[in-house]
Amino acid sequence: MIRYLGQIPVIAEDLGIITPEVVKLKNRFDFPGMKILQFNLHKNEKEKFLPHHYEPNSVVYTGTHDNDTTIGWYKKLLPGDVEFLAEYLDLEPAMEAEEICWRLIEVAFRCQSNTAIIRCRMCFAWTARPA
Repeated sequence: MIRYLGQIPVIAEDLGIITPEVVKLKNRFDFPGMKILQFNLHKNEKEKFLPHHYEPNSVVYTGTHDNDTTIGWYKKLLPGDVEFLAEYLDLEPAMEAEEICWRLIEVAFRCQSNTAIIRCRMCFAWTARPA
């Protein structure tokens, strides 16, 4: 690929089930992987997948085009996940939806990932995916 395209930026979509071959290829070419906050901020998530453990050679996203908006996602969380998120993100009980969005953006920028991609609809605190 490099021989034909040169040194172009590549992000490995390493989501879901990842085989050892995928990891080997990603590491061989030093491709950054993807980290999706909405996938990782749950009560039963393994500690190693939480944002404070993201490796530097990664790109963190608050969510993807496949996800609901942060507000929509937050409103659908189970009570245990809401409690976990409140503790993990240091949320106040009376926080407005917009403040929760900005807290998630803050987590994305403070984690170890060397790149953060924030969807515009995050900044506007939209309550649902646009049609």
